[in-house]
Amino acid sequence: MLKTLFVLILGIHMSCIKKPVILYVSALTGTELLETNPDESKNYHPIYYLPLNSSVEIELSEKSYLKANFEGKSGWIEKSKLYLREIELYKYINSINLVKIYSEPDDLSLEIGILKNNYGIKILSSYKEDFTKYDSKIWFKIYYKNRVGWIKQSQVGDSKIQSYFFVNSYTGLNLRKEPNVNAKVLITIPFEGNGIINYRDSIEYIIQNQKGFWMNVNYRNQTGWVFSGFTLIGSDLEELRNGIEANSEKYFKEYLNNEYSLKELNILEFQDFIKSFKINKIDLDNYEIYELTMPNKNECDEDFKERLIFKNKDKNVYSLIDIGKSESIIKLNFPFQNSITTEIHMCYCCCTWMIRQTYFLMKDKIKALALDTFPVSNFGNCIDGSTREIEWGQSFKRKSDRELLGKLFYPNCDFDSNQNRESKGIIPADGYRHTLQLKIIFSPENNLLEINKIYDKNPSPDFEQLWNQPDLQIIKPD
Repeated sequence: MLKTLFVLILGIHMSCIKKPVILYVSALTGTELLETNPDESKNYHPIYYLPLNSSVEIELSEKSYLKANFEGKSGWIEKSKLYLREIELYKYINSINLVKIYSEPDDLSLEIGILKNNYGIKILSSYKEDFTKYDSKIWFKIYYKNRVGWIKQSQVGDSKIQSYFFVNSYTGLNLRKEPNVNAKVLITIPFEGNGIINYRDSIEYIIQNQKGFWMNVNYRNQTGWVFSGFTLIGSDLEELRNGIEANSEKYFKEYLNNEYSLKELNILEFQDFIKSFKINKIDLDNYEIYELTMPNKNECDEDFKERLIFKNKDKNVYSLIDIGKSESIIKLNFPFQNSITTEIHMCYCCCTWMIRQTYFLMKDKIKALALDTFPVSNFGNCIDGSTREIEWGQSFKRKSDRELLGKLFYPNCDFDSNQNRESKGIIPADGYRHTLQLKIIFSPENNLLEINKIYDKNPSPDFEQLWNQPDLQIIKPD
């Protein structure tokens, strides 16, 4: 409300003030000083980073970007990220990790303290490690015991968030007095038992083939340690009560069952579409595949850079999937004859999310399924679980030319600030993964694509027997 009033005041009095004024950066994560005015040119680039509460000399204007001077550098700054005075911002620690406070915005600087989840903090300023990169790490300067320190933005949220654990081991999970397997057992928490997470240790262990951390928790008025590798973790207890089944089924619905629709093009649309592209043509049985590449273009400014167009020779129909910034072929005739594996980059400059897609080319139709989805860096949305560890080389075996077996490992998310589940989202929640059994049968000459799924809560002995046959070939696309 105050910021809206401030913008209105600026608009009313702008014509009366001729000399520069001093304003303060009010954006929590700071902002950038731009080389040119985005109101006048699309070719604008950041030239300097301005921290929260830094003072800036401004030439007032009615436009959305203002001429600014900061520490001897001139440029343009967005009006909505400025305020009349320094602002006080109060936030909370949102992390089950013990949050380290550093003397400088640097992991290698002196550690001066530790904060636990839901601890209230006052933010004084900000720092961005590389202002030229969208996903660069941001630090916050805070007060701590009458001194100043630095913590990472990813560990901070607007409100308190309680984290819970949910036991997904059928034999239960021991609550121990100390964080080690030889410590006294206080009580055995049964399957689907749950409690509150206070914090977790920072050292990763492998216990009974599960990666994880020791967590300090509360369970039925007792405080002790459990190993996270046999739990689900989240801030919504109701979601966790149904978490094993709900998350696994949601994964299948949103990824494995996500059959992308192909858009049909007539010949005129096709010819118009390819005018600006370099073209590579591939023949694959009943289809022609056109690899289109946009030459010498700034990939951040273009709607897309690479596309694939399929032509059905019998029907003389062109089609494509019109999603993402770029799609390129990884391997032809993989994982079956008359199928191809591609990579789709959903964006380049705003995020780094990638889908590995499989096209099944049948006589009169094409089915496109995302059999493998993961972020290619540590910045990418994690909705109900990162799929980073789903890798073809670890997951798929060929039973025959027409049949494929798969074991997909589904990790659950660790929570990030404000429950965004972003930067930390690619990390499995302390190592736990669902095992999802999958059988694919593909017969293009019969227009047949059959996918049988077996959920890990009721694993199939028959599938395990097939999977463990020594003559099965492990396959991978690259």
